[in-house]
Amino acid sequence: MILLIIDMLIIMVFSECYIRMFIPVKNVCYDHDPILGDTYCPNQRTFGYVEDNYYNILLTNSIGFHDYHHEIGENGKLKIQFYGDSMTGAIGVPIDDTIPSVVEKEMGSDQFEVMNMSSPEDSTIAQYLVYENIGYQFSPDAVVVLFMCDFDDNIIETHYKTRSPYLKLDDNNNFVFIAPEKIDMETFLARLKKKSHFYRFAANKVLSSKLYYNVDTFFKKRKLIQSRNKSNNNYDDVRKSLIKNKSWPITTSLLKAFRKKVNEDGGIFILIDGQLFVEKCSGCFKNNDLKEFCKQNSISYISVYDAIEELKLQDRSSYFFEDGHLNSIGNQIIAKEISTKLLKIFVTVKEK
Repeated sequence: MILLIIDMLIIMVFSECYIRMFIPVKNVCYDHDPILGDTYCPNQRTFGYVEDNYYNILLTNSIGFHDYHHEIGENGKLKIQFYGDSMTGAIGVPIDDTIPSVVEKEMGSDQFEVMNMSSPEDSTIAQYLVYENIGYQFSPDAVVVLFMCDFDDNIIETHYKTRSPYLKLDDNNNFVFIAPEKIDMETFLARLKKKSHFYRFAANKVLSSKLYYNVDTFFKKRKLIQSRNKSNNNYDDVRKSLIKNKSWPITTSLLKAFRKKVNEDGGIFILIDGQLFVEKCSGCFKNNDLKEFCKQNSISYISVYDAIEELKLQDRSSYFFEDGHLNSIGNQIIAKEISTKLLKIFVTVKEK
């Protein structure tokens, strides 16, 4: 038994060394915040590999975002902050090729400073909390939310992650904060996840496998149906009902609160609609419903989902990674469209 244990340790040490030397592996460093949920470790330079063609190094700044350092205070430039999910965070490309960085270059880095404020948490809720706790300190002139049909991510029943933050509406339509599950980052397993490339390599292989996806999806669907006490209901029907009756009210109320907070801080709030609404992500709602909501609530609205869909109809591998995220070329194209539309909004605001 002792010899077997020694052999296993030797194999693990050899595997760790071999992977570090020859196999780029996703070993992104995460921290856990009692309000924000999962965050990127600040000032990290780690392997960011997820799949073929992904840029191999992840860099984060002093506040834990995939971006360069930004100073608090005025510098003579209009300051724009971008919030969004993994499409905006874009850890699969170099910082210069993220949508916020390309927007800055397209709009003119001598006049605009664009910040990427996207955390590992995908929900609109997390984006609002990041602004409320970190982003506001930089006094942005504009806050831009790249909305990617985030309805599933904004309620725990369909997002599933207990370590993420959530909000719910009480009987008076006031927000009630649901703190993320407390995570001890100093346990042996947590430290192992941070440090060991062998552990991450094995975990990545399992988590990205089709078998794991099928099993995980089966149990999630089963749990959702059972949680609604309607075991004979169809999963899709239960999910659509949740989006209509819970996620849409929370999401729209959150966007109104986000716009109000930014306006009170002296900035303008802009929503970019980045994903075509289909039943799989939005239930019964369409992009025009979101556009009409923005119009009724004085939220500047930009759509780029049609441009993204157009790229999908072309040579998909030229613009997207296999996991669906835009690559550097795709980001360049979409960022140019965003820049053109943002400039029109700034001209309109200036004229007013």
